[in-house]
Amino acid sequence: MVKSKKKARKVATPKANRLSGRPPWYDPERTKRMDAVLRQAIRQAPAKVLDAAEELLASLDGEGWKLDIWENLGWHYAVYNGPLTVHGSPGHWYCLLSRTEIRGGGALYWTDDAHFKNPNDAVRHQLDLVRKFTANCVAVQQHLETLVEP
Repeated sequence: MVKSKKKARKVATPKANRLSGRPPWYDPERTKRMDAVLRQAIRQAPAKVLDAAEELLASLDGEGWKLDIWENLGWHYAVYNGPLTVHGSPGHWYCLLSRTEIRGGGALYWTDDAHFKNPNDAVRHQLDLVRKFTANCVAVQQHLETLVEP
């Protein structure tokens, strides 16, 4: 049997990420590749798409938002901050919360089909959904504790 001579790709482990202060989903190699893809997309995207994307980025409250632009049967854009992404078009914004920072993939959490005129309202709505979900989790935890702890 012939063994493959391919080198195994090193992926940052959650422990290493904890030590570096990075979120557990952070993969520096994937981030470098995605940044290169984004730079290429920005060079090719029409000016009106870039202007709209930059306007969305500038309109969001808080820090740490990053731009994502891609072409898939037309040009699209979104902004993300960790696992939180704001998508849509002017006047029709919605927010997604993913299990990971990977854009375009990963399981979605606490997301509904609400759209908002202001992208900050979409983010606030997502926060409300998370708060309701976590309140329900706390209620379930408290109930379970009454069952198993005297």
